[in-house]
Amino acid sequence: GNVAEPLLQLRGTLCAKSFIVALAALAATASFAQSSVTISGYLGASFDSASIANKNAARTGNTGETRVSDQSSRIIFGLVEDLGGGLKAIGQYDMRFNLDAQPRLQVEKIDAPTVNPAAGGNSHVGLSSASLGTVRLGRQDVYYVDTPSLLPGGLYLAANMVPVYHSLANANASRTPNMTWWTSPRMNGFEVTAAYSTNPLRTSNTNEVENDMGTAGTQRKGSGTMLRLNYANGPLDVTLNTMNFKSDYIGGTAYASNTGAMGATQYGNADQKGTNLVAKYDLGGGWKVAAGTNNGAQVSAATGSETKASANGFSASYDLGAWNFAGHYAKRGNQKTDGVEAAGTDKTITSLAATYNFSKRTAVGVMYTALKSGANTATGLFYQSNNAYGGQLTNLNGETQKITSVALRHSF
Repeated sequence: GNVAEPLLQLRGTLCAKSFIVALAALAATASFAQSSVTISGYLGASFDSASIANKNAARTGNTGETRVSDQSSRIIFGLVEDLGGGLKAIGQYDMRFNLDAQPRLQVEKIDAPTVNPAAGGNSHVGLSSASLGTVRLGRQDVYYVDTPSLLPGGLYLAANMVPVYHSLANANASRTPNMTWWTSPRMNGFEVTAAYSTNPLRTSNTNEVENDMGTAGTQRKGSGTMLRLNYANGPLDVTLNTMNFKSDYIGGTAYASNTGAMGATQYGNADQKGTNLVAKYDLGGGWKVAAGTNNGAQVSAATGSETKASANGFSASYDLGAWNFAGHYAKRGNQKTDGVEAAGTDKTITSLAATYNFSKRTAVGVMYTALKSGANTATGLFYQSNNAYGGQLTNLNGETQKITSVALRHSF
């Protein structure tokens, strides 16, 4: 066999481990410099049985598989330093990794999940004031994380209703990069978050920085805004947010021929616009309910053509001792492109889960999810997709993806 390949894999594994050890040592050292450093996060994984129903006539090959899936495990380093006068310096470094995957080096040409603990998740640096609020610089999950789902976190990522509920304005369905955001102090139950990104849209494996200067083609400076209003008081929690994201864009030959700085891969992202309203209510006696409505739109950066769709979602949850039983349902109607409705582009998702909490930190559960696509559209489950697993699945029109998972999560 190739002797170099296992050596390269060993080097990648050792580098990742050394990086984590170095960060832990840095955290221990920093605690003596008048800063408070915390280490938190969770480890989550599931054993899944996935299948495809309502098979498209063009489908060939297997229609089912079993797999072990990571549930977005993470290690989070948090920093707080009291600067006096009610002002604090804050920071967070959020490392994401796949429990089930072997680290992949950039030089390897294999079909496997990308494991890059240095890239991480929600990371930022900022200043916080009890009276003026908090300002942060970095990257963060915004907009798409507000859904009317009540399923427990860290266990059932495949049940996420984003592919249906936020399908046309999903803020990457991941972190928004290049962002500055301010969160107000909570007053009388109200909290406001205002965010601005200098280039908010990205595609996996592309650069997440500005590309406004030095290109040969027509240039457009990308930017994005999000405004979020949350009211939380007693049993009621209501969130209203709106977003308007557009990416940097190179037009003309550089776009069409995929040449220039990243070409169409980077600049072909459609603009995203959306408004979202979610309400959650604690009924007492262990019962909680939630409902939401979302209006989304995508606008082609190349042609200006606009596609719109609306979705609604509902959820319920019941706590019985250490047990939690939860379910949700979301439906998106047909898309309309420049005012013309496209039949068969609707989609629905239904999820049910039963979770047993051994303690406040450890939980195990079972989940069933079915995502049904209309006859003229194709949709995959959130996270349980090619970019997470390196699989060969191609979503085809009209199919239903089903998944049953037994999951375990330990928080620390």
